[in-house]
Amino acid sequence: MTNTRVATPWPKSRHPRQSRLDEVTTLLLAEFDAETRFQLRAERGADKTERDLALLEKVSGK
Repeated sequence: MTNTRVATPWPKSRHPRQSRLDEVTTLLLAEFDAETRFQLRAERGADKTERDLALLEKVSGK
């Protein structure tokens, strides 16, 4: 049986700065993604305030 080893794009012993950079990059990308999704949803619902308020009144029984 041969020892098959899967090659990784980075060595196992990574420099701590590289690990920190990866972590920060991941957080920044996640924040950008969340903000972008929020902006898109806000734009889609921007002109629907009257309809939404009417639905809330209907649901609350007023």
